[in-house]
Amino acid sequence: MAPNTRELLQMLRYELNYLEQGGFRRDREAVGLQSPFLGTMICINFGDPMRRHSCQECSLHQLVPEEWQKEEFPCHHIPLNASKDTIASLIRKDDPERLEAAMKNWLRSTIARLEASLEKEEKQPKTKQTGES
Repeated sequence: MAPNTRELLQMLRYELNYLEQGGFRRDREAVGLQSPFLGTMICINFGDPMRRHSCQECSLHQLVPEEWQKEEFPCHHIPLNASKDTIASLIRKDDPERLEAAMKNWLRSTIARLEASLEKEEKQPKTKQTGES
């Protein structure tokens, strides 16, 4: 689990930095981009208009509730807060400021949770398997 977790952490940190630097706001104003995920390198199909990769290959896919994993953009259905707001629901409400705030909070809490999980995993002693019974 650690390599995938590390990769996911790196991607989430990048996305948080992008949002904090105003990247989503600039993209939304310049090209009308509504999703903070689709216009950044966190998307497995970033820069590929043909979308050659399945979203199931994406690291974010593990965070998508099972009932939403077959959607066109499964990452848009990750619950962002206790109210179960998602990127999809906030895009429908046409509330980019609330979307950005929810994304930042979700990214911070998810990063903290994953970092704690990794730290705990690294502190656990490794058991040796000797093949003896």
